[in-house]
Amino acid sequence: MIADPPASVWQEVSGYQPAPAEDYPLVSLIAAALGAECYPESQFVIRRIEKRNPEFKRVTLIAASIAAGELSDSQFTIKKIAKKNENK
Repeated sequence: MIADPPASVWQEVSGYQPAPAEDYPLVSLIAAALGAECYPESQFVIRRIEKRNPEFKRVTLIAASIAAGELSDSQFTIKKIAKKNENK
């Protein structure tokens, strides 16, 4: 287990980021259609739409690939990714 670094030097990389506004109509339509299939008398409110952070996805893939190369019979869970704060 690695100790957490000081918060002032590192900032956490979020796994998700806000989706662009142009994605809202399609995602809202799909979500409402899926929800309405099971609950046709309900109303739906979509408060936020997020998409996977490409930086988080890339770092996760690289880290898991390196770890799998070393310990091929193991399973890995990446719980947090942090990057050095550029302001310091």
